[in-house]
Amino acid sequence: RKPRKLKKTEKPGRALERIVSLLERSYQSDPNVKVESPKFLPDKVTGNPREHDCVITQKCGHNTIMTAIECRDLSRPITVNQVEGFYAKCLDTRINKIVMVSKKGFCKAALSKARHHGISCLALDKVEKFAWLPMNEIIGTEVKFNSVIWSFVPTNPEFIGLEKYNLLKDNGDPIGAELLNFKIEFELRKMLGNELSEPKEGGVTFHFVNVKDLIQNPDTKETSGITEAYARVEYSAKTVRTPLELFSYSDSEDGKVIAEAGVCHVSSHLMRGDIALVDQKGKDLKFVFRKRDK
Repeated sequence: RKPRKLKKTEKPGRALERIVSLLERSYQSDPNVKVESPKFLPDKVTGNPREHDCVITQKCGHNTIMTAIECRDLSRPITVNQVEGFYAKCLDTRINKIVMVSKKGFCKAALSKARHHGISCLALDKVEKFAWLPMNEIIGTEVKFNSVIWSFVPTNPEFIGLEKYNLLKDNGDPIGAELLNFKIEFELRKMLGNELSEPKEGGVTFHFVNVKDLIQNPDTKETSGITEAYARVEYSAKTVRTPLELFSYSDSEDGKVIAEAGVCHVSSHLMRGDIALVDQKGKDLKFVFRKRDK
């Protein structure tokens, strides 16, 4: 009997880290700034990698400035010991600027200790509504493929009717089902629109021209160009409403709101990841997307 595989569970606090990294990405329009979450940095004492929840790396001429953000999703306020522990970790990983984010705030002594070490303390609070956001949801079309049949018109007549074949990009890289489904869903969503009055089922054939991909005979490894491609799709579609979680991002010292955001997870052939609508106080409204594999 084979041992049963354990279901992978998300690291505690990872959801908070994703939200914070989305918020920080909304501020990073400079190509010299990179936001990574999580990120491992070597310990200057032991040489072992140390994990940081979120690291912002900024290149300024010949210098590199690294900001580490610690995200604490705990049931009680952050303590002095936790501030000191993160401060020591940042010293050992050569961090230049330090930020701590808490959903439950900071003890008074912890704020004093953080102020002494030059650590910024931020709060992330869940709220019910924002004046600038009329709807607390994203409305879209969910598409399911019941069947897909592709056919290709090769430039070389010898490839017509080939039962087994590989598809390649013009640079020789393989083309998988995910990319093909992406092309179909993109065209299908253009045809259906963003919101359906009722669920819909049907069939449609998409015609693609000026195709630059290649078809390969897996036995001989010979390739041929493709002039046209057809995709016959049987599908079902419906409107889905994805609720937004609303968060306020503020300074724990003076209570000043830095940003407000609506966050949700989306999953389709076109995109799979986390999105955020961010109102940067005094700045423009930002849309942020971060790909997530699972």
